[in-house]
Amino acid sequence: MSETALLNIPYIMAAQAQKHVTHNEALRILDALVHLAVEDRDRSDPPLDPAEGQRHALGEAPTGAFAGQAGQIAAFQDGAWTFHMPQEGWLVWDKAQTALFVFDDGGWTPVSADMDSLPYLGINAAADDTNRLALASEATLLSHDGAGHQVKVNKAAAGETASLLFQTGWSGRAEMGLAGTDDFSLKVSADGSAWLTALTVARATGRLGFGVASPQAMLHVKVPTEGDTLFRFDDASGSSLWRGRHMGVFLNTDLGGSLLFNMTGYNYVGFNGGRGLICDTISISTPVADHATGSKSLRIGDTGAGYATSAITLTKPNIAFRSWAWNGANGYTIGTPGWVGVEQTAAINGQAAFFWRMGSFDSPNRMQLDNNGDLGTAGSISAGSHAKVGSYTAAALPSASAAGPGAIIYVSNEAGGATLAFCDGTDWRRTADRAVVS
Repeated sequence: MSETALLNIPYIMAAQAQKHVTHNEALRILDALVHLAVEDRDRSDPPLDPAEGQRHALGEAPTGAFAGQAGQIAAFQDGAWTFHMPQEGWLVWDKAQTALFVFDDGGWTPVSADMDSLPYLGINAAADDTNRLALASEATLLSHDGAGHQVKVNKAAAGETASLLFQTGWSGRAEMGLAGTDDFSLKVSADGSAWLTALTVARATGRLGFGVASPQAMLHVKVPTEGDTLFRFDDASGSSLWRGRHMGVFLNTDLGGSLLFNMTGYNYVGFNGGRGLICDTISISTPVADHATGSKSLRIGDTGAGYATSAITLTKPNIAFRSWAWNGANGYTIGTPGWVGVEQTAAINGQAAFFWRMGSFDSPNRMQLDNNGDLGTAGSISAGSHAKVGSYTAAALPSASAAGPGAIIYVSNEAGGATLAFCDGTDWRRTADRAVVS
């Protein structure tokens, strides 16, 4: 064999004369084909004034000096054209198009022609059938080319997923996006297997849900674990905030849940759903028995273990209150507790009575009204200012029998002048002389 198999470069034969001719011919071939760059492709006719070393990729029907050399590389060397047939896989740079081509299946194919439809792309990482674009880097920069920039994640149908998944050690910990629905959600996981929906934004209403997949209000919050704190407000130092903070909450306690506002170690507001929670300011207790025999209680601004342990406070509906007064540098002074409620007592023939007490729950009533609105036997009224009773004309007095003995009214046009009158059960009588009002 006198030539190489691929480039057809001639060998220097043994005992050959004029060895330099063969050597120079081999160098000329290498000079033409190594780092191949052509002026153009699909050339048909030779240029009129070619430069030394100029190369062209010929087309299918060349003419003139190129006739019969279809598809070959034409190189102008030493004042003449030489021709070389390209081999499969050769790369050529087309100066006219400033593009790279590869010789494949008898023709030149742009290397970059299919960049828009690459099956895989890995950048410092291996792409696969699932992760067709793979990147390993300390950071990824997506910047604008103009005014702005959007990152778009599209899915085929509502039941599919379009999301961002955050992992630790290839195990999912957080996911945000459209996960199996068209509502935006944020989910978290401790192990990559069990997931909790932390936040949901309903696409149709804009409602915001915490721990709720389908929010039923503009703000819908669910506490997933019994005993969890629902809300907490701290200032910059970590101390609880309470001044000037107001909140309205619709609380569903059908399952015995509770809501607690804790401020600097004190339970200022709490709603109890049958778990025995006692709050310093407000507590609403759901009956542990059925509603026919159980009770509810509302307590405001009081403290003390007696409320939690005393049977009477747990079985009789009531409102407890206690005054708070600012006393300067020493803080707050707690006033005497007061109680307002309704109870059933044998003292007034088993009727339900309204009471108001100061001091302990079992202290004497400051006021007690029976089922008919009558002041109870143990009741008394002390007014620091004036008291006012109903005003009537002599012609429009209320029924004495209905009012009952002891009732008091004001008669504006009594014959002897306006006067107070009392009822003896039969008539209304002037308080001055006991004469019947006329």
